[in-house]
Order: sequence, then structure tokens, then C-alpha cells
Amino acid sequence: MKYSRRVENLIANLRSVPEDENRSNLSEPFKADSLMEVLEERHNLGKARPEQVILENWKHIMGSENAPRTFPTRIMYKRRLLVSVANATLRQELSFHRHMILNRIRRLPGCNGIKELSFTTG
Repeated sequence: MKYSRRVENLIANLRSVPEDENRSNLSEPFKADSLMEVLEERHNLGKARPEQVILENWKHIMGSENAPRTFPTRIMYKRRLLVSVANATLRQELSFHRHMILNRIRRLPGCNGIKELSFTTG
């Protein structure tokens, strides 16, 4: 049976044993299986991440002509996709098709949170 620290110290005094002066709270330990469930849910472990889905479908998103000259760099703030392009001319051309590219990305599973595209040269 678990008693409060105050009761434990009273019992220690009766037994002539030193009291527990530790200020930490002793809580029940987590079970490993419940801890893993919480971590899997919190960090979406085992599920396809948007970055992975976008990379797998990059040729479909950008088209076979533009896919080799572009690369998805990263997702910022869970809503903006940064795309690195080969040159400024291509960057300008892709900016005209921004809405079409965004629609293709949003149709992918787990990618509907991406609201913006940013093209960078380099």
C-alpha cells in the first residue's frame, strides 16, 4: 500500500529510521506500451509525412519536363513549401502555375495543410 510522504515520515520516526527529506514527487512509472502509443500519436510515427509524400509524387506534381529542374526544399510552419528551381526564368514560369501546383499538392494524402508555395533560385 502506498502512503503519503507525511505518513511515511511518521512511520520512519516510530521505527527510528531517518525521514525522507527529498522534495521530489514520486509518481507511478509509465508502462512502456502506453508510452509508445502516446509517442506514436503525438509525433505521427508510422504514418507518411507530407515531405515523403511530396517527394514520391514530385514528377506528377511538377510534370516530367520541370521535375528534374526543381526540388522541394522543405516545409516551413507546416503550411509553406519551399521549392528550389534551376534558374530565374523557370521560377517566373512556375509562379504563373502556382495555383495548379498547389491544387495537385493538396490532393495528396496528408498534404492539405500546405497553403503557400515559394520558389527560390539555386
